[in-house]
Amino acid sequence: MKIDLGPLYEPDAVRFSFETPGWYLLGCLLLLLAVLLFFKWLKRYRRNAYRREALKNLAIIEDSFYNQKDVLSLNDVLVLLKLVAIKAFGRQQVAQLYGNDWLEFLESKGKNTPFTYYKQPVVNTLYDTITVDIKEIEALIELSKQWIKTHA
Repeated sequence: MKIDLGPLYEPDAVRFSFETPGWYLLGCLLLLLAVLLFFKWLKRYRRNAYRREALKNLAIIEDSFYNQKDVLSLNDVLVLLKLVAIKAFGRQQVAQLYGNDWLEFLESKGKNTPFTYYKQPVVNTLYDTITVDIKEIEALIELSKQWIKTHA
């Protein structure tokens, strides 16, 4: 025996709307989060302005080096690194460093920046009249870029 229950009754579809208070609250929270993230990004952008300026100056030094193949460009790179380090870590901590201590400091503050490996070319350029290999200067310029970008 089969009983016929008739057609199934389906309720009307629930209408979707953004007019409920929860959506306004969520929208305000998302807007607040976006504003906070923007100001955090802006603060970081301004804080790293010296890095961008240093990279521009390093690009000028690099162009000059490639045009003239002048080993004295390494002096300019080292001066630039000293200025960046003073800006980042303060004059008290950086100004008195030189020689191997300076290279160890650079190595300790950067990520994957083995400056002590290039101790001899730096010493030869700064204190002696010994000619330095062009490849070593190119490597030091690249290492300096890496340090400027990653020092902490």
